Amino acid sequence: MCEFDRRGSPIGVGGGFARGRIRVAGGELELAAATAFDKICTLSPSARLQRCDGATFYRPAGVPEGFTLLGHYCQPNSRRLHGHLLVARAADPPRSAEPPLLAPRDY
Repeated sequence: MCEFDRRGSPIGVGGGFARGRIRVAGGELELAAATAFDKICTLSPSARLQRCDGATFYRPAGVPEGFTLLGHYCQPNSRRLHGHLLVARAADPPRSAEPPLLAPRDY
């Protein structure tokens, strides 16, 4: 346990650090971590790239309802799967007329 506030407000009590949801951008966005993944595909190195181990691409699984994917995850095949991604949703109720999450207009 760590205590930084001498008035008795312990930080780190309960073991829940970085395990919930947070609000950012003035409370406009709620973020959550995705830690479970489904494999999309595995790429193996070609004969020319013998130094490369290849890579595997993953998509988050079990994303909480109402949250939007902010991306997918990729890592070298030489490592065990160990990654995190953020998922987001607009706070309820929205604080501005323009929503904080919009679909892309162009790629």
